[in-house]
Amino acid sequence: MNVDKARYKALTTSHQSLPPRKRKRTATRTHPKKRQTFLDFGQKSFKQYELCRKCGFLFSNGVEEDDIQHKRYCTQFAKGIVLTKWKNEVLLRSFPNASGTDDRIVELRFPIHSKKLEEIKAVVDNALGFVEIEQFQSRSHFVYVVNNQVIGYIGSEKITHGFTIQSDAANAPLQLDSDPVAAHVGICQMWTHPSYRRIGVATKLIDAVRDTLIYGLKVHKNHIAFSQPTIDGFAFASKYVSPHLVLAFHHNKR
Repeated sequence: MNVDKARYKALTTSHQSLPPRKRKRTATRTHPKKRQTFLDFGQKSFKQYELCRKCGFLFSNGVEEDDIQHKRYCTQFAKGIVLTKWKNEVLLRSFPNASGTDDRIVELRFPIHSKKLEEIKAVVDNALGFVEIEQFQSRSHFVYVVNNQVIGYIGSEKITHGFTIQSDAANAPLQLDSDPVAAHVGICQMWTHPSYRRIGVATKLIDAVRDTLIYGLKVHKNHIAFSQPTIDGFAFASKYVSPHLVLAFHHNKR
């Protein structure tokens, strides 16, 4: 997830060697390869680039190749990712909707759902930043489906601990406590279709992850952690885990 550089620095400091006494530290950041990063403050353009308000694609307007790629992506984005019901789908939750059908939360798994997960990865990569395929495949994948269209996604993994994010000052860099605390669920990526935001999709997805990621254990809200939250992501996480503090975690090395 991309991070406002004025406020945040991403979380890449190794947790394997910790200082002998408790102290706060400012996180540092290294960017993964092939990652497209930008900050959206509502401006129409970003230098010579433009950000499509409909699909979120960053492109150079007037450059033929970029225009073609943007048109193709925007068209596909408008259609959405279709996920019809199948006989042996891993249905976690269902919710009746106004159209008379059920919204549903489904778990997808490699290699059974490889093609569909690759479609989802393309959309999420564009919105949140590129992730290596090996790392993506190692995660557990949960999708929110409305009228057979994927409108929400969470990639998660099992973890053992996280670090408390301190947010004392509005404009301060992201700071972590150096002492780890117990955590069981790591939220690696979280995405919701722009047309379905702020109606509880992400909340329902995380609830499903907490209930099912670890067999036989419903994970408490203070035992989930987030990887490199955006400003909006941090605001959501703060509200979701309240009154507890938000935890951050480092990706497991595979």
